[in-house]
Amino acid sequence: MKILIVEDDSTSSFILGKLVMDYGAPHFAFNGKEAVDAVHVALAMKEPYDLIFLDIMMPVMNGQTALKKIRAAEEASGIASPDCAKIVMTTALSDTGNIKNAFLNQCDTYLVKPIVKAKLHEELQKLEISKSGEKGNKRMRILISEDDITTRNMLAAGLKKWDYEVVETKNGAEAWDVMQQPDAPQLAIIDWLMPVMDGLEFVRRVQARQAQQLKDGAQQGTVYKPYIIMLTIKGEKKDIIAGLGAGADDYLTKPFDPGELWARVEVGRRMVVMQERLASQVQKLYKAFDHIKTLQGILPICSFCKKIRNDDGYWSQVEEYVSSHSEAAFSHSVCPDCMDKHYPDIEIDP
Repeated sequence: MKILIVEDDSTSSFILGKLVMDYGAPHFAFNGKEAVDAVHVALAMKEPYDLIFLDIMMPVMNGQTALKKIRAAEEASGIASPDCAKIVMTTALSDTGNIKNAFLNQCDTYLVKPIVKAKLHEELQKLEISKSGEKGNKRMRILISEDDITTRNMLAAGLKKWDYEVVETKNGAEAWDVMQQPDAPQLAIIDWLMPVMDGLEFVRRVQARQAQQLKDGAQQGTVYKPYIIMLTIKGEKKDIIAGLGAGADDYLTKPFDPGELWARVEVGRRMVVMQERLASQVQKLYKAFDHIKTLQGILPICSFCKKIRNDDGYWSQVEEYVSSHSEAAFSHSVCPDCMDKHYPDIEIDP
């Protein structure tokens, strides 16, 4: 595994280097600019980094800027998730602003200094990185639904040659059953004219399921929808418009050219990995927001009883309001002045 540690403090850099030796011998950079330069060189040599530890506060170029430039360099080189480098932000800044910005800039996780070995290994396991240096990537699965056995065999042979895992079905109903499974393929090549259920009906069902999931309250950006390529002898514009309008993402006319098939599948693959990356970032942001509850703005408080008016116009005790708008919990006690006022007969030892 190719590892880059970006850290301006030599002691921290040395410690982290020792901690990651089980995963591979690291390279080092001491500011963001050096890191971006190293990534450009690695990409030019077709030997990109697999894992990058990136400090946020550094001279010359900070980690947030370096992170954006690294992701841009990967995109310019045609590298998309899950083939991008796994980037771990390492920082003493645990404030929510820096954490949110790092995820928006497409980091994979973060570690707060001082970094301990157990926490490091835990985060790398979440990223499916093993000590053997192998990332836990799986081949992309593609669903084929085609009733003609000759065409189906040609499609399957080409996709397997390009290192895809293929799931074959003979009609739309079988394809729909496959899509109900938890590990359903992320890309589908569906024939238009098939028995039992045609391709157009399959596409409509997929589209309707996505709409229902959003209606039921699923978070936008996390709803799964496969990339669908319609395969058809119908080459008229009105048929193509009907397929795309129903929810298909692309089309391929039979008899197809293997080169065109590869190109359209490659476009689909890139869209799927971009969708995965977006969904991952959205989930991380929702998770971060769930853990961030802050008090902001001007709070209307009664001058006499000190109750606070909430957003619905009701007045609440201070502790009730603060508890519902933060992670704070209250343990009630009695201050010395109130002891004298309310419990004058009870003496407290100094």
